Amino acid sequence: MGDFKKTAEILPQMEWQPKSHSEKLIFRLAMNWKRIAGRDLFQHSAPVKYDNGHLTLGIKDPTLLFECQSNHAVWIKKINTFLNSQKIKKIDFKLIQ
Repeated sequence: MGDFKKTAEILPQMEWQPKSHSEKLIFRLAMNWKRIAGRDLFQHSAPVKYDNGHLTLGIKDPTLLFECQSNHAVWIKKINTFLNSQKIKKIDFKLIQ
């Protein structure tokens, strides 16, 4: 269950650097995901993909997936507030392992 936490801790230590706008945005979200999603949801979710205003978030739990889908507008506002922009126009929530 702590896979996302480990990823967020490891990414800064890697020599890989994001190159495209999409990679940079996902990297920035992943590095700050605990602050954005909150301590509890952080361990069960992660930003997965971004393409032209469309963000995909991976969610580990089906109940949380439904809850996140129900709060779609809240998520968009929360993430855009963090980014200090209106980049996110749509969010898809995907069940992941």
